[in-house]
Amino acid sequence: MDFNTNFTSAYETSQLTAAQQSVGSLQRGLKNHENKTELMKTARQFEGLMLQQLMKSMEKTVNRSDLFGNSHAEGMYRDMLYEQISTNAAESQGPGLGIAQMIYKQLAPYVNDPHGTG
Repeated sequence: MDFNTNFTSAYETSQLTAAQQSVGSLQRGLKNHENKTELMKTARQFEGLMLQQLMKSMEKTVNRSDLFGNSHAEGMYRDMLYEQISTNAAESQGPGLGIAQMIYKQLAPYVNDPHGTG
C-alpha cells in the first residue's frame, strides 16, 4: 500500500466533492434567490470559481523544473493557494474581474424582490 498514492487519491476525491458542492450551491442560489443581495452573492461565488479554474489552467502552461521538486504536497498547497486567492478576490468589495457585476446586471431584472432588499 503506497501512502502517497492513497493520500493523493483521497485529496483528489475531496477536491472533486468540493467542486461539486460549489456548483450545487451556485445552482441553488440561482434557483432560490429571493432578493438581489442573494443574486450578487451567487454571482460573486461564480466569479471566484471561474477565477480558480482560470488560475489552475494557467498554471498548467508553466514548465516546472525538478530542481525544487514537484511533490503531491506542493500541488495540494498550490491548489489551496489558488482557492484562497480566488475566494478573496471574489468576496472583496472591489470590482474583482467584473464578471459578477455583469451576471448581476443581466439577471437582476428577473429577480422577485418583494421586500425591496436589493
